Amino acid sequence: MKRLIIIGGNRLYEEYPLKSIIKLKKKYKIDVTLFTEQLHLNKPVGKRKKFKNFLINNKFNFQAVKNYNDL
Repeated sequence: MKRLIIIGGNRLYEEYPLKSIIKLKKKYKIDVTLFTEQLHLNKPVGKRKKFKNFLINNKFNFQAVKNYNDL
């Protein structure tokens, strides 16, 4: 199985590029893990979802970090 690690967050109301990654994830059976700061998990994605819920609904493994320097 292929693995992809993403470090970062999300801009307000933005679903891309993660939607593109979801397609690749399904097509090539890639295990995706995202490391992000807690503040990003509460930002809205799309019309009304929180980023955290978007990740859960799309079966992303994710880990909240205090800040990126902790990595």
